[in-house]
Amino acid sequence: MKKVFKHIWFILPVIIICIGFQSIQDDYLISDNQALTGVLIENNTKYVAGDTITLSGKIENIKSSNLTEVFLQLSTSYGITVLSVDPKKEPIKFEIPNFITKKSGWIQWTFFAHGKSLDTGSFEILPHTSFEKIAETYVGPPSIIAGGRDFTMIVATPTDIYDNLLLDKTPVTINEQRDVNTQTFPLVINKRIAWKHIFSPKKKGRIFATALLENSSSKEMNIDVFANQPQDFKISFERVHPFADGNQILTINTSILKDAYNNIITDGTLVQFIGRDDSNQIFRTSSNTINGIASAKLIFPNAPTTLKIKASIPGLAKSQEIAIAFKSILKEFEIQFSENNRTIEVGPLKSYLGQLIPDGAEVTLSIDGNIETQKASSKDGFASFNISEDFYPKGDYVFTINALGISKKVKKAIN
Repeated sequence: MKKVFKHIWFILPVIIICIGFQSIQDDYLISDNQALTGVLIENNTKYVAGDTITLSGKIENIKSSNLTEVFLQLSTSYGITVLSVDPKKEPIKFEIPNFITKKSGWIQWTFFAHGKSLDTGSFEILPHTSFEKIAETYVGPPSIIAGGRDFTMIVATPTDIYDNLLLDKTPVTINEQRDVNTQTFPLVINKRIAWKHIFSPKKKGRIFATALLENSSSKEMNIDVFANQPQDFKISFERVHPFADGNQILTINTSILKDAYNNIITDGTLVQFIGRDDSNQIFRTSSNTINGIASAKLIFPNAPTTLKIKASIPGLAKSQEIAIAFKSILKEFEIQFSENNRTIEVGPLKSYLGQLIPDGAEVTLSIDGNIETQKASSKDGFASFNISEDFYPKGDYVFTINALGISKKVKKAIN
């Protein structure tokens, strides 16, 4: 008898556990042999953004007290969202949140109960066509070249009030204005955008464009049309006199630079000027165009010579070569030596009208063909040199003096 009671103490807990499990199972299912089944009822497969969307569910063989284990899983562009039901309310209903119903696109759903997938399906949310607008409009590139071959593109992205892109084949209108002429181009949305090529006219200027929907429009878009490649041009010069005084300014002007369609090229275009003189010395300068004309400034040479000058826009256009001859401003000049011939004064240096030449004219002195040449600048028509005893001891020397292209040689003995 004691052995029987001993075994009962081991069997009793097992019996209690089995009874509890059966009680829990009976809460979910009426019968152990019946499978849990259910469906989600969809009234529509297509909705409009902003609509209130409520989905109803129906499950067989489940007690209302266990609705806490019923869920609806949504797969949207935001990711995975799980909705539960209110266990105190029947029938089973799921209300889709506003942040999901305002976003167009497909939504995949799965209906779950107690960890089991009972039903799956999908529905589509369409853009709200009652409140259309142009969200963004782009033009690129913002500038093109005149002539009819270059082009830009206008792209519009129409959306509804919730910023959903509108459906394909929705009509969109593109308006263009060139000078006083306006053109209208009816388009339809393709792959959720509307676009059009805008080709350049032959005349430079500005094109205005906009995109229109039935009850909305974009901001005004501006496209600048610049002149095409410049054509070859001519250059001319201006000067106050033909004398090489090393003081006045020589001005080189281009003709009005234009393209093949008679458009004046854009201000700021760089023009390079290259020249050379009789001694093959090369000089360069540059200038930017203003109103199609570039002007370069050069100082007059300080000796008689002929300048040959041409201009170019590198790789695009060039001018003819012009030759500008300069005469000597001096016919003669005097040289005065001091007692010991160590101080030399050159002058007066007089110009073509007999007036003293402007200050700053260069005068050079070389002694016995010495490589080193002394230089002096004139002041009040005179230039002077001092011969150092440290470098030139007493003796006879040949002095060569050059002033504004006139050269003189004098032999003197210095003490």
